[in-house]
Amino acid sequence: MAPVGTSPANRFQRAADAWRELPIPVICAITGVAYGAGLQIALGAAMETAAAISPRSPDAIRSIKQLINSEWKMSDEEALALEAELQLGVLGEQNQLEAVAADVKKRAPVFKD
Repeated sequence: MAPVGTSPANRFQRAADAWRELPIPVICAITGVAYGAGLQIALGAAMETAAAISPRSPDAIRSIKQLINSEWKMSDEEALALEAELQLGVLGEQNQLEAVAADVKKRAPVFKD
């Protein structure tokens, strides 16, 4: 089975792999057994709850997702360099400062996205 377009996934894997390309997290809930295609789709989603990610900067979430999707095919040096680059793109930015301020003041954050 050949990959489809620019994706490394074949046409059957593409449904699960497409989630990884979105710049936002995809949340999934599994009830019961997940096997085969169902498991692939679940693994393509961010296995986090909305409550756990909502107080975090959307810029940080996108960067984390980019790092996770990229680092497995990189050398250690490349992965660490990408991590540093992504961190510099988030630290001190408006959404990161808002996340910290909201946490300190025990209030819900208001992000610019």
